Amino acid sequence: MNSEATIAESKLNIENLTFQFGKVRLELTSKEEEARNLVDIKENLEREKMNIQLSADNLSDKLISSDQEVKKLDGFIHSLIS
Repeated sequence: MNSEATIAESKLNIENLTFQFGKVRLELTSKEEEARNLVDIKENLEREKMNIQLSADNLSDKLISSDQEVKKLDGFIHSLIS
């Protein structure tokens, strides 16, 4: 194999490696962006979960309070009837 052929083959190999590197870099960039998006989604879901839990706690407190009021009214009605 002569030196010109070797040089030409080396150039082709370098071009091929450069192309492959570009593909891998693009894929990595895409995966990094996807990972960032998934982290954002996870954080949003955690905030939503916390807000829902706070709402559930608030509704539970209101339900307990309403139940106590119903019992008081029931007692009041029974005292009026007696």
